[in-house]
Amino acid sequence: MSDFNYQLNCGQYVLHQGDTPIHKVLDEVGIAFDSENGVMLKHGDPEFVSQWAERIRKKFRDGGFAEMAAQVVYIAGRFPLDDLNRCLTTTGYVLKLYERLQAGTLPQQELPKPLPAPAAARPVTGRYHR
Repeated sequence: MSDFNYQLNCGQYVLHQGDTPIHKVLDEVGIAFDSENGVMLKHGDPEFVSQWAERIRKKFRDGGFAEMAAQVVYIAGRFPLDDLNRCLTTTGYVLKLYERLQAGTLPQQELPKPLPAPAAARPVTGRYHR
């Protein structure tokens, strides 16, 4: 079982090892995986994971492995926390998450609602007496 897990902090994802945060906070999580066998290859900062996926696809294509390059899939979003953590602990679960994402049946983790703006100060009327 994986010791890594995502937790939400003020609506943002934070990767933890055990109870210790080990990564910066993220509004979304990126995942790269092998669509043939469901092995998760990378997860974390969407920009980093996206760039990594592009590099690995290019290396596969340049090496004559176009089919392997096509199997590397990248997704990003505000995935439900339970599903995201199950991807870390269960090999192949990312394929189920991906299928639900494609079918439109995967709910997105909602951002917390912003706090209301402070009420405008009332104009002062009347007279002041000391």
